[in-house]
Formats: sequence, C-alpha cells, structure tokens
Amino acid sequence: MKRLLAGLFIAASLALVTTAASASTPLRLKSVTNPEHSGGAVTLTGTGFTVGDSIKWVMTAGPTTVAKPLTVTPTKLTTKAPFAPGAGTHAWSVAVIAPKSIISNRLTVKVITGLQLVSISPADAYNCHMVTLHGSGLAGVNLVWFGSSYQKPSAVTSTQIQVEVSEFVENGSEVVAEDPSGLHSNPLVITILPGGC
Repeated sequence: MKRLLAGLFIAASLALVTTAASASTPLRLKSVTNPEHSGGAVTLTGTGFTVGDSIKWVMTAGPTTVAKPLTVTPTKLTTKAPFAPGAGTHAWSVAVIAPKSIISNRLTVKVITGLQLVSISPADAYNCHMVTLHGSGLAGVNLVWFGSSYQKPSAVTSTQIQVEVSEFVENGSEVVAEDPSGLHSNPLVITILPGGC
C-alpha cells in the first residue's frame, strides 16, 4: 500500500512539474512571413501561443489594428495581412498579445496596399442590378468578388467601379475588388434586398 501511494505521489508530482513547465513557456515571436499584399496569408512562428491570443498590427505613422488568428498551435499562428489607407508598401510591426495583456516582442513586416474600398451605392442592393463601389487605387480592377463568386465590372475608374450584382449573391456577402496581379482590396459587406432579378 505504501508503495502504491508513493507511486501515485511521484506521478502526481511529475504531472504538476510538466504542467508548470508548459505554462511557463515564454511568449516569443521568432518569425513572420511577408505577405504579398493586404489580405494575404501571414504565418507567425514562435513559442507560448494559446487559443486566447490576439495579433496586434501597428503601422509606422499610421493605424493600429488587432485581429484574432485564423488558426492557433503552441508554435504557429495564421492570420491575414492588414489594410492600410492609401496605395503603396507600408511597414507594420506585429506582436502577439496573450490573455492578461502579456505582449510578445515585435517584428516588422512590409505589406503592399493598392486597392481601397470605402462604400457601396446604393447601400441596399438588388440581385441583377448595378452597384457602384467607391474607393481609391481602383483603376486596374478587373474582377469583383461577391462571396465565392465573381463578376467583371462594366466600368472602372481610379475611384469607382460599376458592377452588376449577380442573382446568386446572398445578403451579407463580402465584396472584394481584385486586379490582374492578384492584389485584393479590403472587404465590404453588401446588403441584398428581396425582389431582384
């Protein structure tokens, strides 16, 4: 009986030590992949990541944004690159924020932003009707995505895109502009009213 109790005590002690060791893994960011453009995939590798973490992006002389990761393991997080106002290549510092406001070291990533959507008019749209997307850097856009389907615009300028909403677009779909190089805009959510087509 004494041997059994001793064995159980040793096993419990080892479990506590192992748990303490894993809980004390430092939050550290080791590397970040450079995305091709805003909205592109980004992988962060490091140690001490947990499900409750957030990713903080701070643009040099620009905005700050915080996002939840798409996937999480103890050593890898995935997310999408942030959007910045204005076209060009922007430098962002990125860090991981753990629960209780514990923050990792920062690394720098360069993100290309060229397409910026601001609004859709009319604000409430119908399937099979034209809408106008307003924004900047739009002159090269050749596709507009409505959720998982796309349409070719009928007219494009640097600040406006005219495109027909197809009959298959659902209310609440994300609208994204794309140019021939694969550069994507930030998404806007479209409101679809019944009665179109």
